Amino acid sequence: MTAEYIYKFVKACEAVYGTRDPEKILKERKAVIKKGAPEGLRGMICALKGQVYVALDPALTESSRRQTASHLLGHAVLHRKRILSGKIYEEPSSDVREGVTEREADIFAAELLITDEEVVAMRDEGMTEGQIAASFGTMRDLAVCKLFSMRSRGIPIGDEICRADFMKRCDIELFF
Repeated sequence: MTAEYIYKFVKACEAVYGTRDPEKILKERKAVIKKGAPEGLRGMICALKGQVYVALDPALTESSRRQTASHLLGHAVLHRKRILSGKIYEEPSSDVREGVTEREADIFAAELLITDEEVVAMRDEGMTEGQIAASFGTMRDLAVCKLFSMRSRGIPIGDEICRADFMKRCDIELFF
């Protein structure tokens, strides 16, 4: 999937559900959200007999909870058939995530939680990509995904520091 394709999915979710809140969207999609995830996980998403379940670690900060829920919603939207066929997506406590589907879910989360307008306003204030990403604090990795997505969609941001960093950490086939 391309960044443009994922961006359109996020915009469709926002239009259909009237919100960018990942937990509200999951509930509207009839997912059951459980407090408590297996040890070592921030969260996970799976299906049992056609019912989608999301588990979130109750110890997460509000910011981490939104990021994790957004990432898992990305799987629910982008990888629905895989989930319904028995695939379980886990969000580990460490920041190590690999694979195309994980990068897709990261881009979905970035698009959901960070608007183009926020990034463009920072760019227009003279911030570099590195400064923009750093300004998102705990969401820095999502900000890098957002910057890459915007650049892929033809929205100029500035320098290419984050692009190079992101490309080192992703599967290149995702973007072709």
